[in-house]
Amino acid sequence: MYKVMIVDDEPIIVEGLSRSIAWEKWNCKVAATAHDGLEGKKIIEEIHPDIVFMDICMPEMDGLAMIAAIHSQFPDLEVCVLTGYRDFEYAK
Repeated sequence: MYKVMIVDDEPIIVEGLSRSIAWEKWNCKVAATAHDGLEGKKIIEEIHPDIVFMDICMPEMDGLAMIAAIHSQFPDLEVCVLTGYRDFEYAK
C-alpha cells in the first residue's frame, strides 16, 4: 500500500482530501498530514511517504521551497502540487 501525505495550511483542504477520496481503491492510505512546509519536511524525513499532495503557498516554508529541500534526499518521491492560484504559469 502506498503512503500518502497531504500538506496544506488550510485545515478544510487537508480534511477534505483525507476523507473525500477513496484512497484504498487506489492502494493508498493517508499516512500523515501537515499544515506548513517545515512540518511537512520533517514528517517526510520521518515516514518516507510515496506520494505527497502539497499546496504552493504555505507559511514557514512554501511548497516550492519544500520540493527543492526534499528532492535530493527523496528523488523518487512523487509530488502533486495543489494551488488556488489563478495564474497557471506560476503553478507550473
